[in-house]
Amino acid sequence: MFLFCFFIFQISLAQTISVSSFNQTQTVNITGIASTIDQATINSYLNVNGDGLTWNVDEAPITLAPLRNSTMGGDTTPPDAWVTSATVTQGTAAYGYNTTGGNPAPSYFHKATSTAAKAASIVFYTNQSFYYDGSPSVVTLSWDYQILGNSFGTGNRLDIIIYRPDGTSSILDTVAFSAAVPTWTRRTININPANFTLAGTYVIQLKSTLVAAAKGTTNYVQAQYDNVFLNFTKYQLSVEHNATVSYIGTLRNISVLINFTSTNSKTFNMSIYDFANSNWIACQNISASPNVYYGIWCNTTSNPSNFISSDGKIRVRLNTTISNVSTTLKEEYVQFYLFYSVGYLEVKLITPDATTINYIIQNQTFWVNASVTCRNGDCGIVNGTALYNLTSSYPDTPINTTYGDKPFFINETPASSIKTCGVLLENQNCNLSWIVNATGNTSTYWKIGVVFNSNFSYINRNSTENATIYISSCSVDFSLSWSSIDFGILNPSTKGNPAPGNSKLQYNITVNPGSCNLDFYIKGDDLYNSQTNTYLKISNMTFSNTTNSYSSSYRLLNTYQLLFFNKGFGNYTTYYWIDIPPIYAGTYTSKIYILGVLSGTSP
Repeated sequence: MFLFCFFIFQISLAQTISVSSFNQTQTVNITGIASTIDQATINSYLNVNGDGLTWNVDEAPITLAPLRNSTMGGDTTPPDAWVTSATVTQGTAAYGYNTTGGNPAPSYFHKATSTAAKAASIVFYTNQSFYYDGSPSVVTLSWDYQILGNSFGTGNRLDIIIYRPDGTSSILDTVAFSAAVPTWTRRTININPANFTLAGTYVIQLKSTLVAAAKGTTNYVQAQYDNVFLNFTKYQLSVEHNATVSYIGTLRNISVLINFTSTNSKTFNMSIYDFANSNWIACQNISASPNVYYGIWCNTTSNPSNFISSDGKIRVRLNTTISNVSTTLKEEYVQFYLFYSVGYLEVKLITPDATTINYIIQNQTFWVNASVTCRNGDCGIVNGTALYNLTSSYPDTPINTTYGDKPFFINETPASSIKTCGVLLENQNCNLSWIVNATGNTSTYWKIGVVFNSNFSYINRNSTENATIYISSCSVDFSLSWSSIDFGILNPSTKGNPAPGNSKLQYNITVNPGSCNLDFYIKGDDLYNSQTNTYLKISNMTFSNTTNSYSSSYRLLNTYQLLFFNKGFGNYTTYYWIDIPPIYAGTYTSKIYILGVLSGTSP
């Protein structure tokens, strides 16, 4: 059988996505004060949407003391060391670390001693620098002091002063005294956070104004400092939720939802753990207003399998941005969603032709060729098996591999009816071919096909179309003397426009020597103008199998009709005409099909 021209086409199927949802099964790594840590109770709150039950976590305070050496450890190298200068009006100044006295020792002292001629009047400045990032916090100053001496004048005082990165300063705390304070005394006060809104280097200063009342080298006033802490308290919470998940096929996306509310304004951040790279990946942040419910999401589409552990867990984290405002997180619902697709095998029989009868001469070989494309996901290891119909009307048995077996055998070395494509990923394709010898009895019909299967159990096997094989004592062998007809430029509203080769007897069909007697059939496609997207019915074209006479011609159809009957070796001439009705101007093209079959059989 020979077709003058033919179409091969495929229909594209849209991707099919499945989704499964999973409850959180484990709540871990809680930073904050949880209303309960019993997992069963947490699950009962978080695994039902809209029930009004919430699992609550209060933020935990995080206290930072930015001063190094705040316990007067005696470091001598800045920036850890306390550095002192003094303004001496009169008297003798002494300062430094006191290794034998403190709360506990060591401490830092300023000592003003009178001279024989003058009472003491000295101001001491002891500084230490530190860095702060300027973020909001609750600030507390705590410090210990002790006053020693035997002569106290007017104006004695201790000041704690802060110098900001822009050079401005503020007095944080002051103690005035007129007598000794022999017992170590602690002062703790709240500091206005507005003093620390700049990022940069700050300086805290211990300033002592010491005045003795009497002259004489035994008269003095001494101030001692210890445990100077500038504490920055912020609030944050963090909680992690795990879910144990499973799926089949190719993972497309992971989505995780946390439905929550907050008692105060706060920024909440959600992230998901990348098990492949051992790090957290940020998902979404929400600036939450008080007592408003929000849904915060993680959606991962890039390498989603990286976010599932080897034991099938997904982990997400919800935390607040550190600030000076504390809040209570109320989680109402946590849900994990997996989006995945299950692959399928798209198959096609290339040869033999599945649309017609294939005439194969007895004991001659022919190709069985089939293609498979992996769609909608990965398909694993894909194998193809060449089949014929031994026990039914459809291919059901692998083609024999023993030389000479009937009605077919694989004529290859080594011979195998099963061949492999190896691993096929999504949208990869593979062609498998077999050389088959037709050894069956003549004048018998058989069905040939290929079935493809995957080592993934959830992927269904799929069979190609089936081709009909007729084992013949002779071949279907013919040729055409032309490959196209160009009618040229024609006027509308004309009929019987002849093909240019009619008068030259150019359109010949030749039945070749050794061929069986053949019947020939003809059909055509409607003509198409791609410029105007219009069609001209193929019935406007006519043909003749006898004479170059339009009046005795027949209309071409979209279905096969008989052209010649029982033709043996020789040449057979055909003729063609076309009618042009009133239509849009342009180029119109079509395809004509000429089919040769064993005489007495149908297309």
